[in-house]
Amino acid sequence: MKIATEDTAGHREIIIPHRSLRPLWPAAPNSLPTVVMNLIRRLTGEDIPAVAALFHKVHLANDAATPKSSLAAISAEFEEIFLRNPWRDENLPSLVCEDGNGSLLGFIGVTPRKMNIKGRPVVAAVSAHLMLEPGRRTELAGMRLLQRFLSGPQELSIADFANDIGRMVWDRLGGKTSHIHSLQWVKLLRPGACAMSSVEGKLRSLRRFSPVTRPLGQLSDALLARMAPDRFRFSGSDLIPIELDDETLLALISRFSALNSLRPEYDLLSLSWLIRRAEKINRRGELRKVALRDASGAIAGWYLYYLNSGGSSEVLQLCAHAASVGAVLDHLFHHAWSNGSALISGRLEPQLLPALSARKCYLNCGPPWVMIHARDPEILQAVERGDVFLSKLDGEWCTSYRA
Repeated sequence: MKIATEDTAGHREIIIPHRSLRPLWPAAPNSLPTVVMNLIRRLTGEDIPAVAALFHKVHLANDAATPKSSLAAISAEFEEIFLRNPWRDENLPSLVCEDGNGSLLGFIGVTPRKMNIKGRPVVAAVSAHLMLEPGRRTELAGMRLLQRFLSGPQELSIADFANDIGRMVWDRLGGKTSHIHSLQWVKLLRPGACAMSSVEGKLRSLRRFSPVTRPLGQLSDALLARMAPDRFRFSGSDLIPIELDDETLLALISRFSALNSLRPEYDLLSLSWLIRRAEKINRRGELRKVALRDASGAIAGWYLYYLNSGGSSEVLQLCAHAASVGAVLDHLFHHAWSNGSALISGRLEPQLLPALSARKCYLNCGPPWVMIHARDPEILQAVERGDVFLSKLDGEWCTSYRA
């Protein structure tokens, strides 16, 4: 049993956990507190340094492979994302939780989004960075932060990079897993190079042998391309590539997403803000933005992806006319392969499945998990049947801090 009371402002909570309450995280025997006084309130500019310090402590302090970003740089990013985004709404703030002494216990970032279902506006909210102070009994603070977020005025809540624990918490609070959007397709382009890159990533001591191992990987890929040209030799399509600017992308998203019942709504300001943020995430590679014209000059499709020469490339968004899906994928695979990428992956969209299967791609299913929460059955049904335009551009990829 859990008892919670709130003050007249609706923010202060007294949480009394009972021993029959099943914990979400492992707990030491007889370690349940009796009373925890938490204050959950909106994020302000004065909280940013403490939130940045919490992020560094949780995610970066013990990660030798991650560049040690300065707290000032992290603070600037958090302020840009959660206090200056183009959709900011006083009714949908990011939230912090502090104890009775004013110390930060936890944080959840919230970014409002505009969507549309069959012509009706929908207020959506994307969550990111649910973080709790390590070493303290903060499970209940995490539950209450997420519960407060999900009880907000938004009609649709989204978290599209949830881990297994995050998925469990969402499930217990009435959220749903979108299994179809949690599927990732993967296409091996250079198996030898991919294997070498994977081994070097796990065993850093082997990196000094790269001058020897990488030529071996290249030799094996050349042999595979000769032995199985249908799988490991890639030729471009007849589509004509052009650089994709923000204005063209906005028009294409508006036109192509109209085929779905539930879709995002952008203007030039908000879309440009997202693209600039995507371009800053260069640790995954260089963001390439390509539109493809057919022989008549019409746009057949487009893709945005991070080109990582010698490593794994990642698709941010891909869309095509039904008759051109295969040709757009062929162009993408050839573009990544000819620029040295070893592997390319992306989130599954239902209309891509036949063409991906024909091109010997394979599927992985979470984590990360795409989680949703909505009280409107029409919205839930649209997501569950895949009748939604929802790429990584529309979730937390660009609205979270990535070192």
